[in-house]
Amino acid sequence: MLVGLCTTVMASPVDVVKTRYMNSTQGEYKGAVDCAVRMLVQEGPGAFYKGQMFTPSFCRLVSWNIVLWITYEQMKKQLLQAKAQEDT
Repeated sequence: MLVGLCTTVMASPVDVVKTRYMNSTQGEYKGAVDCAVRMLVQEGPGAFYKGQMFTPSFCRLVSWNIVLWITYEQMKKQLLQAKAQEDT
């Protein structure tokens, strides 16, 4: 769960800037960095975590990590059992 939280905290601002930049009118921003700087100056740091981006992203990453590690552990267990049977 901690991994999902850390990933979301780091990735959410990038997603918000990308979405805002892509939905802007042509010429509104000079680039993604300009978009991010304006967001920070005009709206403050909270602007990077606005909207519905944080919670769904966090839930997706947490569930993905759970499935990943359970699958990894099960595959590891199966491979070790197969190797043990092969050695006997």
